[in-house]
Amino acid sequence: MRKKIAGLMAAGMIVLIVGCSEESDLTRIDVERFEENQLVGGTETIVKKEEVKALEKVFKQVKWEPGTQVSMATMEDVKVILFFEEEAGMPERLQTYRIWLHEKGTAEILGEQEDEGYGTMSKESVNELKKVIQ
Repeated sequence: MRKKIAGLMAAGMIVLIVGCSEESDLTRIDVERFEENQLVGGTETIVKKEEVKALEKVFKQVKWEPGTQVSMATMEDVKVILFFEEEAGMPERLQTYRIWLHEKGTAEILGEQEDEGYGTMSKESVNELKKVIQ
């Protein structure tokens, strides 16, 4: 009897942990491109699941340096806004990233989250980013 109760309690805890986790779903991505401090072509919205997942993977590969304060000399080349659905029927949570692309194929990125700040992207990540946003 005790084993059954312990098993039910463990199952209940797992359901609570999974159901109440702060995990959210990335539902869409808005992309804005800039040239010479001017928005080029308006905002592109990415909603295809495979493209959203590909970009989510790219952002997970960024090498972040939390707490680093930087001031960029030019306006970003790309601005990306991630839309996360926290709860059905509630407003989405937004995360904005500003990205500077370099001729050598790498990129620098600024995120708004405290645990992000300044980061860098490898050539491979930049190539994946470009495949989806272009």
